[in-house]
Amino acid sequence: MTSSPMFSLAVPVTFPRHAFDDDSLSARLQKLKEHIYDINVTCRVEPFRVDALGVIVDPMHSKMHILDALRLQTRSGVTVSGLFNDIYVPPTQENLELFVKGLAPLYAAGLRSVTIPHTLWMKFGLLQREFPGLRIKTTVLRRVRSSQDFWNLAEAGFDYVMIDRLVMRDRHTLEQIHAAQLAFHERYGKQVMIAALAGESRCRGDCPFWEEHYQHTMTHPDAGTLSSSDTRFNVPPNFSCNRFGNVFSAPILPPFREDFAEIAALIDVVKFNGRPEDNTQEWLDLIDDIVYGAGPIIGPIAHQYPGRLEGYQQWSCAALVDAWRKATRTCGFQCWRCRLCYDLLHAVSEELTQAKRKGAAVRRLLAQRTTGVTSGAASRPTMAQGAAGGSPRSGDPEGARVPGPRRRKVPRSRQTRS
Repeated sequence: MTSSPMFSLAVPVTFPRHAFDDDSLSARLQKLKEHIYDINVTCRVEPFRVDALGVIVDPMHSKMHILDALRLQTRSGVTVSGLFNDIYVPPTQENLELFVKGLAPLYAAGLRSVTIPHTLWMKFGLLQREFPGLRIKTTVLRRVRSSQDFWNLAEAGFDYVMIDRLVMRDRHTLEQIHAAQLAFHERYGKQVMIAALAGESRCRGDCPFWEEHYQHTMTHPDAGTLSSSDTRFNVPPNFSCNRFGNVFSAPILPPFREDFAEIAALIDVVKFNGRPEDNTQEWLDLIDDIVYGAGPIIGPIAHQYPGRLEGYQQWSCAALVDAWRKATRTCGFQCWRCRLCYDLLHAVSEELTQAKRKGAAVRRLLAQRTTGVTSGAASRPTMAQGAAGGSPRSGDPEGARVPGPRRRKVPRSRQTRS
């Protein structure tokens, strides 16, 4: 069993109502309960009407969705967490009071965890007074990139702090944030959780318009979904989310178990992004592999890479893979300094292409040899055939012959002399 952090799942707002009552889902959650921190669910409570993906849900649908999720919480024992991450909602006292009023019925129904976007609201202290025991989390959109950023949010009263995805490839900064967590616990006696995204495989780690993308979806809710809002960013095409395809420079978890363990020792929670579509079963498979799996590769992560990186030590570009593993521990996605990720993508693609060509050539050679043996055997008469003048019969085993018609012996006396 691998030592691992806990995991934060998510279900999309389109998650079917009957799926919340699926016995197999409830059973899997119960099996992995000690490894699951919570399940994030989209909520609509005033003044929040959209989330970071720009999805709008009518109030009645939102109410049914969260109540269905709370029913799953009761059946599985896994905490459900309401998500409110629109950073463009003004952090005013009036909006805070409006939010507290709308959250009260959900709290009464059993909701004990939320994500909110405003540190200022935490300073008011109203949420903590009105909802004792409520676990309050930050949003990744606030981009925590230093130990001081972490400390400020912990001091404001947050129970869980999402770090920026750039930190996943900056081991020094991650170690400093971990040190700040330990110091905060020693000073105040409170353990504030460090959380990191599992990844966004379709995005560049050094994406130049990551913040603008979410700004667009939250300020243009008519975009509706992530996929439709992507069309806004298809020009110029070299910056398009839809056209980006280099997983080696994407902000996702390391596919190697040893490398993952180094990060896992410094964080408490891995958060999955599952709200655009239902990835629940896939994420549960990943948790299974991380917790109970063996071998050097974490399969569900490695399958995103070309060739799944299995047996890469036998590749001609193995040294480049090792160099990439070492560099990405500390590069911080400062991609201006090198093109290692792009060189590696080219090298691995070429390796797989050559292997495919070689495999095709071997198959052709085997086919030719098989054809040659078969045709040669058909053209050479067997001893029995030569003596009897027989011919092969279709469907008979090789070598089985049908005797030809016998010649009738003519007595010597009747033969005509020439």
